[in-house]
Amino acid sequence: TEDLDSLSDFGCYTLTITDTTTNCSIDSTICLDDKTATFDLELNNINVYPNPSNGDFIIDFSNTNPGQADITLFDLSGMQQLNIQKQSNTKVLKIELPELSAGLYIIRIRSAKFGTTYRKIILNRIH
Repeated sequence: TEDLDSLSDFGCYTLTITDTTTNCSIDSTICLDDKTATFDLELNNINVYPNPSNGDFIIDFSNTNPGQADITLFDLSGMQQLNIQKQSNTKVLKIELPELSAGLYIIRIRSAKFGTTYRKIILNRIH
């Protein structure tokens, strides 16, 4: 674990998020162009609900405007399960995943305007 303030050089770094229970991880690259710049917190205003979900859930961009975004869903083994494009004028995306197994999934949201953020979604299969 490293704090961004302690990074001594500009450049690209690999961020690894690891689930300590299953030891599964997902990697992403963060590039620092200017350490004096502040990170835009707009992507923190993206909401995912209901969570836990039965397989149908909403990704809500109503409180932010990241423009076009690439949305990818990964299982905990790192396998991509879904990839969709959010258009710049879309405020709410309804995702329907009836075929996926119950479990924890990672949603990666990439926007050229604001960068990358992650959300977790739990799928429950209660019948």
